[in-house]
Amino acid sequence: MSLRWLRKQIDKVGHRLFLLEEYASLARAQPVPSWMRRRVLGHPASAEDWIQLLRFFDPDESLHLIDVGAHTGAFTADFLDVFPKTKAVCIEPASVTFKRLAERYSSDERVECVRAALGSEEGEFEMTIYPESPELNSFHKYADAVSENYDTSNSQVESVPCRRIDTLSEVEGTTIVKIDTQGHEVAVIEGSPGFFAGVEAVLCECSFAVEYENQAPSFARISGLLGD
Repeated sequence: MSLRWLRKQIDKVGHRLFLLEEYASLARAQPVPSWMRRRVLGHPASAEDWIQLLRFFDPDESLHLIDVGAHTGAFTADFLDVFPKTKAVCIEPASVTFKRLAERYSSDERVECVRAALGSEEGEFEMTIYPESPELNSFHKYADAVSENYDTSNSQVESVPCRRIDTLSEVEGTTIVKIDTQGHEVAVIEGSPGFFAGVEAVLCECSFAVEYENQAPSFARISGLLGD
């Protein structure tokens, strides 16, 4: 057992204890779903997102969520559980995944599902689809380091409609945008820079290392775009 390994485990425990304290503090002041406590222990990074949101938004507040890269709607489901007065727009391009998304929310009047990809240009574009790992669907080719950790050998190409966010949705009241588009996040923001000026919060996946061929890590670029 190395000292570095031991220090890492201590840091993990410390992080969970901190989040449990934050969860307990929030739970004393407002209703908080019980799954959040379990997630602190099992998936602390995910739990931290929700704790951060609850620091700034009241569970009883009427919010407008735009879920870009909604996949099958898991994030939106959790969001509606935490903020039940939310109206959501779920945007997902892949046909098979979109079908599951639309079926999931077919009887929920709070949710509108739109089959589209978002980017800086509008039209029909080819997306690589991974039937066995649809969470990897992307416009971009993965770098070798990523392909070594995920099975990207089985793929197919699908033509998907692409829109700009400012032609598909509007900023309504307190708007929160979540973007998870497997390397296409910069294009989503660049396509409608003025749109995000009116958005209250953006939860955006970004990279700190090379994940896609011919594409630099996106953290600095995304931070710059949203900070302008």
